[in-house]
Amino acid sequence: MESFDMSLLQSENQQLRAEISLLHKNYALLYKENQYLRQLELDLLSALELAFLEKSDLEIMLDLVSTHGDAVEGELFLAAEKAWLAAGIDELTQLPNRRQLLEYLDRMWRQMIRQGQPLSLLMCDVDFFKPFNDFYGHQTGDVCLRLIAEGISNGIQRPIDLASRYGGEEFVVVLPNTDRLGAIRVAETIRTQVALLHIPHEANPMTDFVTISIGVATTVPQRGTVPTSLLQTADEALFQAKRGGRNQVAVAP
Repeated sequence: MESFDMSLLQSENQQLRAEISLLHKNYALLYKENQYLRQLELDLLSALELAFLEKSDLEIMLDLVSTHGDAVEGELFLAAEKAWLAAGIDELTQLPNRRQLLEYLDRMWRQMIRQGQPLSLLMCDVDFFKPFNDFYGHQTGDVCLRLIAEGISNGIQRPIDLASRYGGEEFVVVLPNTDRLGAIRVAETIRTQVALLHIPHEANPMTDFVTISIGVATTVPQRGTVPTSLLQTADEALFQAKRGGRNQVAVAP
């Protein structure tokens, strides 16, 4: 009887185990590659679907532009204008803020240079506002500023005129295509509108109600000049109104 060669059997067994292990590794590698290819296929399908949708959207947009070009352009302009306005609104008074004021003033300054027309500016300040805040509290002070903002807005009539909050209790009104007499009329209307609100002000030594003082400045902008000069002139006129007793309109020479 032939005897088994145990060493040979063990060697063949180890070789068989190695082959089985290699097959497992190859299978695992193939499985990973298959998963990768499957994911790649899904990503490709998603990309194609997205491209198809974007193509459809683009075709719709192009069709709209080609068919209703003016209307689309108008809608885009209105959307951009709304975004610009929202970013430049004073949160408390809902009036344009200082940034939007300066942008608008610069734009109107250049426009008046081209047209050779006058530009007027009103600098408005609430009289004795610090004593008002000290007496009634800052929350009531905020309500007061909101009411005054409404009064100033009611005092202007044309869409081209801009009423804005300059800062604190100061407001600025820009009046394009407006001469000095026209600006004075608007200023007196605004002053009267605020007075008619009859906002109580027991800390006002001049009257029992809230009032405002207004400085008026008018110029015909010229090339080489800057709009901030008009702000400075209106501020100087406002100082004259304050020094003259408040609750009045003062006009720069």
